[in-house]
Amino acid sequence: MIAFPLKFILVLLATFFVGVLLTPLVRLLAFKMDAVDYPNARRINKKPMPSAGGLAVVAAFTLATLVFMPQIVGVTFFEQTYFDYIWPVVLGGLIVALTGLIDDIKELSPLMKLGGDCASCLSDLVADGFPLG
Repeated sequence: MIAFPLKFILVLLATFFVGVLLTPLVRLLAFKMDAVDYPNARRINKKPMPSAGGLAVVAAFTLATLVFMPQIVGVTFFEQTYFDYIWPVVLGGLIVALTGLIDDIKELSPLMKLGGDCASCLSDLVADGFPLG
């Protein structure tokens, strides 16, 4: 039997290694999708740099949250299961990541970026049933 704190350390290590393994794949994907910062007067890079690297982090976090963590956290909190309270967080993060990816491929205006952030917040509220009262 593995000690409870050690399980969290194993999840942390597994998430780290998933991110490390996905980063080169996301780099290739960024070049294929043209999510690349090209050198210009405003940038300091001298060669094209992929800008969609956050996808590897988001994928590793989502995998850890939806696959690894339920293996060790099997209890309910305040009459909610693990998925009931974590799903809105993951959904909001995925919306923010999608907004960032679209911004990396096609420059979005600040108002459009704010719209993506607001959509993320609204998705959390809708998924939680508007617990504002």
